[in-house]
Amino acid sequence: MDWVRLAEMKEAYPVQVAEYAIANDIAHEPAFNWWVHKVIKRKERLINKVKSKYWRTTHKFGIEVPKNRSNKQMRLIELRGLVIGLEQ
Repeated sequence: MDWVRLAEMKEAYPVQVAEYAIANDIAHEPAFNWWVHKVIKRKERLINKVKSKYWRTTHKFGIEVPKNRSNKQMRLIELRGLVIGLEQ
């Protein structure tokens, strides 16, 4: 196995390298100190955006998107009833 430069690893896998630095208590080293907190904040910001988009989306292609299991089951029962009604 060949050695990979840290700069290449930080560019290709920034979140994984930052999490590795935190887990191994080397985030305070000069090579990591200036960018680890930025990468972790960016990761958290992206995750929060995805979560908010998930809860904001209520319909897709004109069909209501269920958000929990009971809502999903009721929607499937309604759709099955519509399909059976159309087949008759």
